[in-house]
Amino acid sequence: MLAFGVLLLSGCSGERAPEVSPPSTQFTSLSADGRTLTGIAFAGSAETGLDVSGLTVDFGCVRENSFAGTDGPSRRISLLRLGCAEITAGSSSPEERTAQDSAKADQLGHWAPGFPVSALRWLGQNWDKALAVLGFPLVGWMLKILARRKRERRVHIVLVGHSAAGKTGLWVRWKNRTTPRHDLPPSTGAKETQVAPFLLGRFTILPKIIDAAGAEPWLMRDYLYSTPMRAKRVLIVVVAPCPLATPTTPDPVDADYVSRQAGYLNLPLSVLGGDNFGVRPHLVILFASKFDLLSATGPGDVTSTQAVKRYEQIFVDHRRLLSAQCKRGNIPFKWIIGSANSDWGTVEIRDAIESMVMAK
Repeated sequence: MLAFGVLLLSGCSGERAPEVSPPSTQFTSLSADGRTLTGIAFAGSAETGLDVSGLTVDFGCVRENSFAGTDGPSRRISLLRLGCAEITAGSSSPEERTAQDSAKADQLGHWAPGFPVSALRWLGQNWDKALAVLGFPLVGWMLKILARRKRERRVHIVLVGHSAAGKTGLWVRWKNRTTPRHDLPPSTGAKETQVAPFLLGRFTILPKIIDAAGAEPWLMRDYLYSTPMRAKRVLIVVVAPCPLATPTTPDPVDADYVSRQAGYLNLPLSVLGGDNFGVRPHLVILFASKFDLLSATGPGDVTSTQAVKRYEQIFVDHRRLLSAQCKRGNIPFKWIIGSANSDWGTVEIRDAIESMVMAK
């Protein structure tokens, strides 16, 4: 009875025997060769070392954790179980491999996913909270982007023409606003450049100019096909009175070269007359270059009147073919004469593009 009373009193006294924490170790250093961890065993407050040969230790993870175990093998298992080490060489026990597999499955320590994965996982689990916090600012930002895009007008300008007609010179002038050299070599392939945007009323014009080599006319069709549907397409057909920048005869007009350029128009004409409205341009410009070979002043100068009339006569067939096809396809057509003495006609081209954009 006395023993029973003692047990009863001890059970009702509310006092419990102190719990003994399992032995744990805090490691504070890793040897230079990466094979030994040194730390303090809290249970005995004694410095201890751990052989980690065959393991690659993540010391950042080690410093943030305490490890259970009273001997080397159990502490190695604790390292692996918390994801602070990885088996990389030598033999390992089944217990160590099991501990590593468990850390991988739980994505602990070294096996934890990086920030992007963690963030996406959190968003997947807490999408309602994220939407409540980020929803309104995100919607406002998207509306602002859409409003800005609505005010933009992307214009793709494709320069085509016979070899040595002056396409590259015009392209260079558009690109960097400098006077192109007169000895530019014939171009091959295609060049493209994004010209600096400019404001047009409430719109921002983002021109993109493509110079398709005269020797490879199919590039014109390829670029028109690749143009985004929302972009405005401008086809500039460049013609010239002769292929040379400095003619060797008093009269700079080469009749054979002019005739060959009329034959070159077959491909542009076929595109303009096609049924694919996603390829057809929104504006066609026939650009007659090298006017400075006939006149020392620009085509707008009163002293160039006779030279302008002659230029119109030289390219009357080219102009008639293109304008007639554009009229049948309801495509705006513009005739521009370009001269090195009047900014290469880039001002007139820009004015024509502005009129086309504002009319749509």
